[in-house]
Amino acid sequence: MNYIDAFKKEEGLIARLGESNAYLIWTMGLYLDESELDTLATNCLTDEGGDKKIDFLQTDMENRKIIFVQGTYSPKPKDGAKANKASDMNTAMAWFLNGNLAGFPEHLQKNVEEARKAIDDDKIDEIEIIYLHNNSESKPVKDEMEVVKENFLHSLKGKGIDHIHVTAKEIGSQTADRLFKNRYTNIMVDCEVKCPFPVKYEETGAGWKAAVLTVSGAWLRELYKNYGNDLFSANYRGFLGYNRKQINTKIKETAEHSPQNFWSFNNGITILTNKYTKEHGKVSLDGLSVINGAQTTGAIGSLDDKVSLADVKVLARIIESEDVTLIDSVIKYNNTQNQITAWDKFGNHPFQEAISSQFKDLGHDYSFKRGFDNRDNSLGVEKCMQQLLAFQGQYRDANRSKTALFESTKSYNDAFEHVKARHILFVYVVNQCVEDIRKQSRIDIKTNKENRVLKMYQLFTEIKSKHFVLAVIGETISSLFGDLGIKKEICFTPEFSKKSDYDINALKARMMSFIKLLVTNISNYDSSHSVLSHYGEDGILNNISEFVSNNINNLLSISPEYESVITNVKGMICNG
Repeated sequence: MNYIDAFKKEEGLIARLGESNAYLIWTMGLYLDESELDTLATNCLTDEGGDKKIDFLQTDMENRKIIFVQGTYSPKPKDGAKANKASDMNTAMAWFLNGNLAGFPEHLQKNVEEARKAIDDDKIDEIEIIYLHNNSESKPVKDEMEVVKENFLHSLKGKGIDHIHVTAKEIGSQTADRLFKNRYTNIMVDCEVKCPFPVKYEETGAGWKAAVLTVSGAWLRELYKNYGNDLFSANYRGFLGYNRKQINTKIKETAEHSPQNFWSFNNGITILTNKYTKEHGKVSLDGLSVINGAQTTGAIGSLDDKVSLADVKVLARIIESEDVTLIDSVIKYNNTQNQITAWDKFGNHPFQEAISSQFKDLGHDYSFKRGFDNRDNSLGVEKCMQQLLAFQGQYRDANRSKTALFESTKSYNDAFEHVKARHILFVYVVNQCVEDIRKQSRIDIKTNKENRVLKMYQLFTEIKSKHFVLAVIGETISSLFGDLGIKKEICFTPEFSKKSDYDINALKARMMSFIKLLVTNISNYDSSHSVLSHYGEDGILNNISEFVSNNINNLLSISPEYESVITNVKGMICNG
């Protein structure tokens, strides 16, 4: 199956977002290896008038990166996209840096404000500008994107900012297809690559052979220039990105100011290839992926061409193997610093074995897949960790990236230790209700400016709000139903947990009125300021939950119809 046929099967996503926006989000899900496409759309898609040519905006604080996307979709793909659509990014970038915030739609104002502040606070090292479409890629578009990049760099320098690495790229049909196929292959750069350096040493083993050699920094820069992040396809899902402030700055400094010492200061790189051949004192590679040393390769690759790398030497291992099982192990054990190691440690943990067994008894599937391939699974270790932490009150931790959380033993234990499948199911359903309310608020505000609609919309204008709201809900449920004990043990009763009786949609339908009642009252906590302005206050969860509980108790005394909403939910949940 090719990428476009796979996209066409996403009928639910297309129905919810429209074909053009659905294609943008689906492809960005592939690019970012993100499974929760609806959440990605809610957080980053800017689909309304006045978006200033910015169709998608993401500020990734964990990886110190901002991503802009201008998208277009052709029902009948052509040989090449229009270059003038790529040039629209010049308008987008000018508005982003200098435009009056009041000129943006309200929810985009928040995204732009967050991104600008991150730049001003020196928390961004990389900005990606992407023109995304489903036509063939072309040189005119590539050239136009280079102009966009140079204009944006000039504008940044005009503001005194010269440390941010900027890339401008086209993601057309060829790249989208490579991203899709990369889910099944370890080596995306599958062409012949000349490595013009002699082998110093060789080693062999069962199912593999390896060469050790010294390569030049100039060769690595040329590789990165030609293939970009495709070089890291074998560890794509575990790649942490370019945190140039903390790691790559040192690599760059050594390459620029102490090139003769680079070989001895740096650990070197490891390259996986289908096959290598020695030819006249040089090496020819049949495809390659850098499976260790991505930071080294990326840092050297991003150095300006004006920086001489003639004296930079890098230790390199080249590993050849056709054994699929062995290759997986080689990749895993060469990536000790990324999410793969953490994932393996937790994915096979006794907590997960017990939880998976419980879900199986209840008839629900519980997935251990990661990233984009996990999008079709409702329940799973990756999707639920942030939700569980938030419900327990750890909303700040929940707003960290999944990569960071899975590298933290404490966060993992806080989320899953002594937790039953019925609790995970309950929190997941609550989270789904919140997500639906959040999406509906974006729709309602377009046609209804009443205060109640505006307050609900404002509650969700910041990305971090969802986990904050989930934390307040956990605190409020614990307060309303005081006999339920600790939040980590609140769960659906056995009767409501069996899929044969109530699937996810049925549970959502029964819970929705109650969760909407809670969220509506949360949005009314402060009549003059955004609820999110209280995000960092001590005791804020208790303060808001008391406010919500008091409001609901008052409603019950004057409006008995709410009693059925509370009674219904109380009959569905229990302690452990």
